[in-house]
Amino acid sequence: MFIHDGPRPATGRPDGSWKFTSTTEAKAAVLEEMLAFLSGRGLVDGEDQFWCRLVLDEALVNAVKHGNGYDPRKMVTAACFVEADRWRVLIADEGRGFQPDAVPSLDDDDSLLMNHGRGVNLMLHYMDDV
Repeated sequence: MFIHDGPRPATGRPDGSWKFTSTTEAKAAVLEEMLAFLSGRGLVDGEDQFWCRLVLDEALVNAVKHGNGYDPRKMVTAACFVEADRWRVLIADEGRGFQPDAVPSLDDDDSLLMNHGRGVNLMLHYMDDV
């Protein structure tokens, strides 16, 4: 999973891709399709399904909510790339972007009561690269 601000990297043709409006309902449907895509290829199973659902949901919610402001005229694009030893997901919205380094660490006691930033921290914890 990549948090990316700027032009898309040249990654080749995705093995699975989705484009949807910035609504909670569309996000939920795409999340299920993405999980079925990964599970159907044997890439996610058992306990991994929990954390995979968690981080994909967080990333998609961030795109819909923070990136596009729930504006149904704005689109979110998600793509899965399957390689021999790993899989990657690229999620893009139409928002201004943000600096991942600006997200407070949950290791900081002052950040524990904040009402934002947890999704990115969960992604950082459960994924190999963000």
